Amino acid sequence: MHAPASRLSHAAAKLEAHGWIRRHRDPDCGRTTLATLTDKGFSTLTDAAPGYVRQVRSEFFDRLTPEQVRQLHSIFTTLLTQFEQEGRR
Repeated sequence: MHAPASRLSHAAAKLEAHGWIRRHRDPDCGRTTLATLTDKGFSTLTDAAPGYVRQVRSEFFDRLTPEQVRQLHSIFTTLLTQFEQEGRR
């Protein structure tokens, strides 16, 4: 995802205001800001996960055939492998 830095900063500020993340400078690159999930953020994520998974399953996976799900798995496995080989996450 490529979003303007100002948009990412605004989103991070909202998450930080809720106490869900903590922002800090990357010790290896002073120009980079890192975000760390707080305990409160992790708890919020854990609470939201079951509903999120149900929604994704309903909106996407339940509309696919088993063969399409296998194809999707194969496609994403290929992409992830290539990203890892390129040193990307």
